[in-house]
Amino acid sequence: MSRPIPIRPVAHEAQSISLEDQARLYARMLTALARKSRTGEPTEIRDAHLDTAARLLVQLADRAELAP
Repeated sequence: MSRPIPIRPVAHEAQSISLEDQARLYARMLTALARKSRTGEPTEIRDAHLDTAARLLVQLADRAELAP
């Protein structure tokens, strides 16, 4: 049996890391879940995880648009 993938950091850690690092965390999580899904392993993902990943991507895109 494989170890569960940590879904999100502890609340105080999430507040202290940059937007870019949060996006990287969620990208790694979603990549690992996709890999497990392709191999047929059971995965657990919640709508909130997808919503958070999408929100982070939107924030990064907004920041990129505002960059000089």
